[in-house]
Amino acid sequence: MDDEFLKLSVSQFAELHGVNKRTLHYYDKVGIFVPAFKESNHYRYYSHTQSIAFENIRMLRELNMSIDEIKQYLANPGIDAFMQIADFKIKELNEAAEKLERAKHILEKKKQQLEFCKTINPGEIQVVDRKEEYLISTVFSSSQNKIHEMMAHLKKVWEIEQYKVGCGSFISLEKIREKQFETYDGVYTPIHKKATDPNFALLPCGTYICIYHVGKWDELPSVYEKILKFADRNKLHLIGNAYEIGLNEIAVKNKKDYITRILTQVE
Repeated sequence: MDDEFLKLSVSQFAELHGVNKRTLHYYDKVGIFVPAFKESNHYRYYSHTQSIAFENIRMLRELNMSIDEIKQYLANPGIDAFMQIADFKIKELNEAAEKLERAKHILEKKKQQLEFCKTINPGEIQVVDRKEEYLISTVFSSSQNKIHEMMAHLKKVWEIEQYKVGCGSFISLEKIREKQFETYDGVYTPIHKKATDPNFALLPCGTYICIYHVGKWDELPSVYEKILKFADRNKLHLIGNAYEIGLNEIAVKNKKDYITRILTQVE
């Protein structure tokens, strides 16, 4: 069939491929896809046979190839050149898929937390058996270094994309009994699997006192007083640290609605 018979205007070619005319004008301007026919009256037309070439360019663009990368490939196409591009882009796509899977996991975790928040009974103390939990934990060496050590912790967990799950703090039972809440002993972030990180730690399996507080952080000392009285009354020996973590920080407008979970192991 004669190409002249199926000459397509810019508008027609754009409609055929579901793109904006500006895209075709831009590709023409930068030289990666030009009309097959240029009339003396300056009108430009595409041949129907250019459709495959255009869709190939769209494919390369969808693979996040830059205009310069596409021009470079189109200037010297070949099997080996395309295989090299394909291998590189497949690796990129796999990495992107893994990142999306991690993001999905975090969103699911957030949803579970917020759904759970609807079921809690604020202020009720429970004695629960818990499985071990994996953590990245940073112990504060001194009150002077607290800010720097906290920043280092947050930077570390941001890099492993776990901060989005939540970040908590812990305080020793000694400080709780002495009512020394000015300086906590460290911060921690839950992670979903064991890690080789030197700050990897375990919140061990066992029996815990668990309470959910709804309100501002400065109200927590009274919550700890309640925990101590409950333990004494029920002859429960508290061990280790008390671990706090917020459960609904992403969905809180007012601090009075902030939900904090406190865990303290007993024996």
